[in-house]
Amino acid sequence: MPKATPVTIEIAGLCVTIDCQHRKLAAMLQERYRNFLAKAGQIPDFHAKIRWTDTEGINTLRETSPCFNNGQLQIESPGCSGFMDIAKQNGQLTFSSGQPVEEIAYYLRMVYALLTHEKGGVLLHAAGVKTDSGAYLFLGPSGAGKTTVCKHSQAQYTILNDDLILLLPCEKRWQAYSTPFWNPTQVRPSTENAPVTALFWLVQSKQALTRPMRAGQALAALTAGAPIVSVDPGRIPRLLKILSAIQATTPMQALHFLPDPSFWEVIDA
Repeated sequence: MPKATPVTIEIAGLCVTIDCQHRKLAAMLQERYRNFLAKAGQIPDFHAKIRWTDTEGINTLRETSPCFNNGQLQIESPGCSGFMDIAKQNGQLTFSSGQPVEEIAYYLRMVYALLTHEKGGVLLHAAGVKTDSGAYLFLGPSGAGKTTVCKHSQAQYTILNDDLILLLPCEKRWQAYSTPFWNPTQVRPSTENAPVTALFWLVQSKQALTRPMRAGQALAALTAGAPIVSVDPGRIPRLLKILSAIQATTPMQALHFLPDPSFWEVIDA
């Protein structure tokens, strides 16, 4: 049987080639990332070799605890193993699972977190909403209301993503890019981008209002929202520098909100 053609996806100009050597899996990846496929001729920033067995594994990749060794991310558990070496622009994932697309998506999230960091940006756990004024980012832990905010915004505005947003420096501002990482319970992301206009920390409340946050609080919130990179001691100093630059450009506010669109009245006031 002929080998599968590698699949290359592109997010914010960063390209990752996935070599899975499995035609059925390659077709599933082509479908999953159909709106984020790289154009022919684009040079990949990272090459991932995927080795998959079509059986349920003991552990899912999400349940592993990645560790770093001299900057290389290593994954090791009974159900999967792999690594990412951003300096050498390559990595590998070997796993068994009945849901391979979801496992690979989680691997790609880690790859893009590290790639973005190398480019002076950050992958953030945040919902992003694009308006005529730019991108509004909403941060908070799981269950804080990121998806709720997007559901109450999608009728009027464009949803970049309701969970993961990629930020890169652009002149003296920060550009927010959509990412293709989502699941059926979330709002489907777009493929757009916009300059960051505002940052909000979500607080569920009985009244819609905004409050300023101290710089230290905001930096801690941003750090908590930066997956994977914040686990590597060697990358933390640069991460804090990047997040401080974001905070200096766009100070974060606490957004107290109800599960309805009334928070936009407060934001637009």
